[in-house]
Amino acid sequence: MSDGTASIPSGSTSATIRQLPEEIVNRIAAGEVVQRPSSIAKELIENSQDAGSSSIEITCTKGGMESLQITDDGCGMSKADLLLAAVRFATSKLTTFDDLKSIRTFGFRGEALASASMVSKLSILTKQASAEVAYKCQYTDGEVESGFPKAAAGTNGTTVRVDNLFYNIPSRRKSFTRDSEEYNRVLDVTQRYAVHRAGDGIGFICKKAKQKMVDLNTKSLPTVQRLMRHKKAKQNSSSVTEQDKVKAKKEAVGHVFGVEVSRELLTLDCGEGDVQAVSEAAFKALQNGTAMTAHDPSLPQFNFAYKCSGLVTNASYNVKQSSAAFLIFINDRLVDCTGLKKAIEAVYYDLLPMKGKPFVYLNLEVPGPHVDVNVHPTKKEVAFLHEDRLCESIAIAVRKTLSSSTSSRSFKVASVVPTAAQEAREKEREKEREKEREK
Repeated sequence: MSDGTASIPSGSTSATIRQLPEEIVNRIAAGEVVQRPSSIAKELIENSQDAGSSSIEITCTKGGMESLQITDDGCGMSKADLLLAAVRFATSKLTTFDDLKSIRTFGFRGEALASASMVSKLSILTKQASAEVAYKCQYTDGEVESGFPKAAAGTNGTTVRVDNLFYNIPSRRKSFTRDSEEYNRVLDVTQRYAVHRAGDGIGFICKKAKQKMVDLNTKSLPTVQRLMRHKKAKQNSSSVTEQDKVKAKKEAVGHVFGVEVSRELLTLDCGEGDVQAVSEAAFKALQNGTAMTAHDPSLPQFNFAYKCSGLVTNASYNVKQSSAAFLIFINDRLVDCTGLKKAIEAVYYDLLPMKGKPFVYLNLEVPGPHVDVNVHPTKKEVAFLHEDRLCESIAIAVRKTLSSSTSSRSFKVASVVPTAAQEAREKEREKEREKEREK
């Protein structure tokens, strides 16, 4: 039946309700988490960041449908960890429910690798710095194919390879007809993380397989290289200033979106309240059994607090909507936030020409318990407390930043090309002027 209910055989008065086999349940869940190659790329990039990587390289074959490989130089996994790497809800990020409430890492649900193994051929090659050799595993439906990891040659870090995506769901596979579109989606996700993480000393490369030219390489940027060396050497963090981090992000913006954008960038820095204090109060309340849904403004765990830093273009820069970029990271997670986007675009509405759009990058930090990142299977959308107030506060900060930058504005205009008739009239006038001079 079209409404999804069980069909009733002819002559029967009822249908038996049966529990779906675990294999089918897992594939249905995996299809929600892994929607296309870019969703896998996002999850694996976040895992690489959690591993303390300073270099992340993404390689695609046929848009990631045939092969998607992500290599990092992080801490790697042990031989024992490999056995559980693709098991659903197996993770190194938490051990109790209280850890779930306070976690700040990315892939804490333990679904990324498990979901990938349900709908593709998954393999992992990893090596820890303390290990003599690397280990490799291949997975099917969350289980190791050979039963145990095999020793292999490899460098420190992890390489995750996803081959033949949706090979066991032909109808889903056939829906992806344009490899170039899927690759551009993977590239877009990588570019956004490359900008966001440039100040943390993480360089990104993204390219197509068997192609010498790369489409993204922030590892080559001087300021990013310096921060990468600092990160690898694990030097005192005090030697890296906020100016260094902002400079690296501006370089990354110029590399990804063009120098015309980076030249017009303004630094945004705003906030209200004590994010750390509110987070601690909220965690204590959760440990005591207080529900975050019982919103009482008088309680400290519900106090409004946030920190926001970012880069926004001044009033002299604008592009068409199709070329505009709006990057939002909430607690270091790439998300969409329609309310915040509309609030900031309203600020620019009176400053830019009709249909003109700005470039906006925001790095927003709010108390962890105030955010629910699991309202969407891909964690793309989030829900949080005080959304209206937060949008208004950041919009006011953007307006102040724009108004204090400069009182002058400049716009590019198209040059006027004279028509043939205008040129003919100008020649006639020139002849008349010549005759007047001869007299």
